[in-house]
Amino acid sequence: MPIQRAKPKIIDVKGSVDLTSKVTGTLPITNGGTGHTALVAFHVLKTNVDTMSPADPVIFNVEKLNNGSHYSTTTGKFTVPVAGIYRFESAGHRQTTDTHSARIVIRKNGTTTLSESYVLNAGGRSRCYVTVSVQLAVNDEITIQTAGDDFWAGSTGEGIFFQGELLGV
Repeated sequence: MPIQRAKPKIIDVKGSVDLTSKVTGTLPITNGGTGHTALVAFHVLKTNVDTMSPADPVIFNVEKLNNGSHYSTTTGKFTVPVAGIYRFESAGHRQTTDTHSARIVIRKNGTTTLSESYVLNAGGRSRCYVTVSVQLAVNDEITIQTAGDDFWAGSTGEGIFFQGELLGV
């Protein structure tokens, strides 16, 4: 007995279908998407003068970019919205020109050091730069911490910053 196959149905679409500007939502993870509609990225500056405790995150008060609003200018924390590989970097300097050293640290969840920069100063304004690429899980928190003193004193320029972006899932 021969196998009978169903005839394919043809759907008549009247007019054209715009598959670019009319499509909304996100591409599901199972189809190769991230489950998010926008690039996760931020770039923040510190322009106010503070004396900070080494135990507390540095709070960057000016948003230049905060796509997705995952960096908080209230807590100083970036909260990971989607698991993946992220890149973070930060730079800054001491306000005073004494001989104290400068140190900045990128921390995960308040305790784990991901990367740090330490400059022993003989005078002048010590400058540090730190960067890291790391695999993170949803709701991990990334902060910048310092050795304290007046390290992250205010500036109106781009030199005292913290930034990060999702590189891929």
